Amino acid sequence: MSIHWLMYSLFNNTVSGEGLASEQYKLKGITNSIEAGYTLKLAENTTKNIAYFIQPSVQLIWMGIKPDIHYEANGTEVKGIGDGNIQSRVGIRLLINGVNVQSTDKNSLFYSYIEANWNHNSKDFGVSANGVISTQKGKKDTGELKFGIEGQLNNQLNIWGNVGYQIGSHGYHDSILMLGVNYQF
Repeated sequence: MSIHWLMYSLFNNTVSGEGLASEQYKLKGITNSIEAGYTLKLAENTTKNIAYFIQPSVQLIWMGIKPDIHYEANGTEVKGIGDGNIQSRVGIRLLINGVNVQSTDKNSLFYSYIEANWNHNSKDFGVSANGVISTQKGKKDTGELKFGIEGQLNNQLNIWGNVGYQIGSHGYHDSILMLGVNYQF
């Protein structure tokens, strides 16, 4: 399996300097990703319509989101750090795949999974205020664990959701919850 995607992003940001009114500025740019992996069947239980798989994968993401340089009312120059970051991910996913036996639609498939990843960022993310740099510590290398479920209800409707937890150095940690729906016309 190989997946490639390209995304243009536009963000509206707010900065609130100490004792200053909130001010807004924009971030914009392109993010580009390529991912490859392979799915290997480990076992199958045909009486229960369940199969077990292992799926190693790798991904590279180039992040070209560039902030506008913003000057606060007091003259402080505020700009983001981390443009041009390359994020790499190496992971493995264990899946349980099955057919929804309650459904009369033969295209109704579901699978649940547990996934472990190692993520690396080539640059630190942060902000520079008049040349004083503040970066997010612990995000350069993180371990990640995810639990999720995905389902194809019919030929047009897919749903998914997962919960994840990332941990890095310097006490960095992040919890993630994602839910999604995809309907094809």
